[in-house]
Amino acid sequence: MAANTIVLTWQDNSDSETGYKVYQSTDGINFRSPIATVGVGITTYVANIIEGQNYWFRVTAYNGAGESGHIQAGPLSCMWSFRYLFRQPRVSREII
Repeated sequence: MAANTIVLTWQDNSDSETGYKVYQSTDGINFRSPIATVGVGITTYVANIIEGQNYWFRVTAYNGAGESGHIQAGPLSCMWSFRYLFRQPRVSREII
């Protein structure tokens, strides 16, 4: 894994998703349009980051009816490579 990436991993708690949307923010309030959309059963996304910048991430499941509530991690201050595991209702961090 490159030093300028974060691996986001979440638990698949949906049985009817079309996929997942990943959102990113640098202030924890204003989240950009999804930075990524991944398919059914995919529970990992590698995000590019800038060393020393704080980041917040949200992940939602979606289907034809809309999006689920989100799970959120942050602030993540990226001084080295991290692996984050999203678990509902908590978020845990594993430094690799």
